[in-house]
Amino acid sequence: MPPQRFKLSGGGRVRPATVAGVILVLWLVVAYALVPWLISEAYAGRGLTAVQRLMAGRKGVALERYQGAWAGLAHRVSLLLVLATAALATARHWRARLARLTERVAGSPPHAGVGMGLASAVVLGLTAGVLEAGSVLSHRALNGVFANPPNPDYLWMAPAGLALLFVVLAILLAIAVRAAGSEGLSRSALLGVLVTLGLWTVLRSWESGIHPWALFVLAAGVASRVAPWVARDSARLRRTLIALGLPMILVAVVAFLWQHPIRAVREARARERVEPAPAGAPNVLLLVLDTTRRHSLSLYGYPRTTTPELERLASRGTVFDLAVAPAPWTLPSHASLLTGRATHELSADWDMPLDGAFPTLADALGTRGWTTGGFVANYGYTARGSGLERGFSTYRDFKISVPEVMGSSRLLRVVNRQARRWPGGMAFDRRKIAQDVNAELLSWLDDIGTRPFFAFLNYIDAHGPYERFDPYYLRFRAQSLSDVDIGPSGSEAGEAARRDRIDRYDSAIANIDSAIGALLDSLAARGVLDRTLVIVTADHGEHIGDHGLEGHEGSLYCPLVCVPLVVAFPGTVPAGRHVQGAVSLQQIPATIADLLDLNDAPFPGPSLRQAWSGKEWRPQRAWVAWSQLNPSPYRDREGPVEKGPLQSVAQDRWHYIRNGDDSEELYDLVADPWEASPLPRTHEVPDALRKEWERIWKGAAPDPSPGG
Repeated sequence: MPPQRFKLSGGGRVRPATVAGVILVLWLVVAYALVPWLISEAYAGRGLTAVQRLMAGRKGVALERYQGAWAGLAHRVSLLLVLATAALATARHWRARLARLTERVAGSPPHAGVGMGLASAVVLGLTAGVLEAGSVLSHRALNGVFANPPNPDYLWMAPAGLALLFVVLAILLAIAVRAAGSEGLSRSALLGVLVTLGLWTVLRSWESGIHPWALFVLAAGVASRVAPWVARDSARLRRTLIALGLPMILVAVVAFLWQHPIRAVREARARERVEPAPAGAPNVLLLVLDTTRRHSLSLYGYPRTTTPELERLASRGTVFDLAVAPAPWTLPSHASLLTGRATHELSADWDMPLDGAFPTLADALGTRGWTTGGFVANYGYTARGSGLERGFSTYRDFKISVPEVMGSSRLLRVVNRQARRWPGGMAFDRRKIAQDVNAELLSWLDDIGTRPFFAFLNYIDAHGPYERFDPYYLRFRAQSLSDVDIGPSGSEAGEAARRDRIDRYDSAIANIDSAIGALLDSLAARGVLDRTLVIVTADHGEHIGDHGLEGHEGSLYCPLVCVPLVVAFPGTVPAGRHVQGAVSLQQIPATIADLLDLNDAPFPGPSLRQAWSGKEWRPQRAWVAWSQLNPSPYRDREGPVEKGPLQSVAQDRWHYIRNGDDSEELYDLVADPWEASPLPRTHEVPDALRKEWERIWKGAAPDPSPGG
């Protein structure tokens, strides 16, 4: 049998390998010359309008970031084209053997025509996606499991993503079979492959604990019996596709409409029903820098210039030198920050969302006339389903993007994970950077008009795995760490690796800082900044080798619970002032209510206004900075939490930690901010703090009101 060739209009023929080679050459020109030039032009505000729109709002990130992202994708596609060209060229020499094997395995009749093949791929992809997403969502709902809530858009993203993947796979199979000399792709083979993959991803979503390869064998066994039976009869196959396809399309379309156009209408109507706020009511902007420790901010004396914009904000506001987070991880800390309640009073924990027992800031301000909006980048513990969204008329978490589609299904995640191993580095990155969060907020402000707003933003750029943000990373990389206090190491990891993590972490903080500066400038240009209460803080910090720990789930040491806190409000909050002594993020709701003159707001105090009143400020005995950490049931325990739950009490400059085995640690946070050396048990301070600990966790929780 002669080699397969494509006919030309002039009567000549061209081999598929030649066509693939021409496509490869054209792709290389486009990928490595044309597209980088288009990106550069768009970044500079020139070139194609459509590309400029894609780059809009992203000038706070270096051009190299986008060039690098495109280069990674170009490398992977180029590799695929090279492999395809090589495969077609090889197939020419092995055609006879390939033809016999292909005919036996994938080319036997009846063949899948173009229409039937594509329809089968779309319907089976939609069916697998709906069943998988429905399984995940129902499992979470029925079992009350909250950890890393799924994207509500998965109910249409997973079907759409799997349908597209199955179509691409069907086309590749058809091309491979035709290139090997077969007359067409067998219906039975096509259905067998698609049913196997679809059933596998559904079975994996059940979290049964069965090994993935065992589930794959089970799925292949079922497919080997079902696929030939359906494929033999064309009428039966059509009926099956119609019976499955119509309801699956309906589910996906309704899910999309419910999450977007219908939700937008609901949000608009909710804003219209709210009674107007008091005349002249100010705006409130609460910015949370996820996973940002105080120790790494130049605002607090860090030698690297990581936060020049926060320093600019601090020059017209008040800085708290010892703000303490209620927990060293996201959900309970945010829950306390938004309710003013201690973490041991709240339901929010590793597998439980924040319930409705206590009102949130959004509840209180939303019912008093403020338009409320939340814009979060932490998809794990601030997304819808966490309970933090309660009271917000608008809440933006997951974004619609190719990376989100690629993360919507177990099978798609496998494909994405394998793609990360190709030349070019990372595949599809789901992360929403600070500039993206800002763009969502500014777009929302365009929609709400002149009504006073309460906006809560969560930036996750500094969360691991640490991404490098150029040009900050390159600048910090060029600086020596010899004059930078990065805490006692004690880490088994090499210092070079630790140095790179710190460089990346610092670059992420610098990127957030740049985004905050750009956001405040935008608000000033709109004429609203001068009447906006701005609060910048973090939910917790991070270990990067200090204490021999990584991450933020193993201790209550200061690198995890000592966070930045800046409050700025022209005419009300003193400018350029620093407040010493421990304060808690729990005090923020009461502070906001106090500064807005909401005397009936349901938040315990005291307000931080006491700290800048001009008198020497000391926390009342009933109000200290409490922190708590329960061991995670989902992660390996490393650090002090291995011994059990941790609690701590901070007051003035002292930090008292009670470990799970009842051992005690006391630190002077001013003299020893890294808590490298615990003070001796003979120190005179522990008795008072021990009594506070016993009163809080051994007895009834104290009344945290100003007079309590």
